[in-house]
Amino acid sequence: MIVNYDPSIVHAVSCVSNPGSLLTGSCNVNWGTGAVLAVGSTTTPGATGSVPFADITFTAVGTAPALSALQLTISPFQDTTGKDIPYVNRDGSIRIGILGDANEDGMVSLTDAMRVDQCIVGLLDCSAIDQTMGDVNCSGSLTMVDAMLIARHVAGLITQFPCSLTTPTSGP
Repeated sequence: MIVNYDPSIVHAVSCVSNPGSLLTGSCNVNWGTGAVLAVGSTTTPGATGSVPFADITFTAVGTAPALSALQLTISPFQDTTGKDIPYVNRDGSIRIGILGDANEDGMVSLTDAMRVDQCIVGLLDCSAIDQTMGDVNCSGSLTMVDAMLIARHVAGLITQFPCSLTTPTSGP
């Protein structure tokens, strides 16, 4: 994970990796370029929920009304077998997801297939959401094939998606 910022406006005072004792790794601040690099892996296989990755402390060095966006760049998250785990990076927060969970409610259901359909035909404006979780055939965009594959999974006809990054978990 790399956090970039404007060093003329804010200054990274410190970076502590592994604040929750669930990761091993390191945290380095590059004061000259305005970047913080945190790397690590879980020490608890199967850890779920909120896992603190790093605590970064900033201090203001600019004058009001200066603004420095924190631009977050994330390498793929991986499970304990080395498979990539889909995630959403939105507004500086990270949400780990389930492939096929197009509405991000934590399960794969027919509602997800219907949401993909609605996005494709224009009944929903899906331009503001991350569509990674609904793209189950990894074509780079939502298609009717994605909706059909999600429905087939919910019906029990397939157990994994063609580009399965994780084994999907069905809901009711």
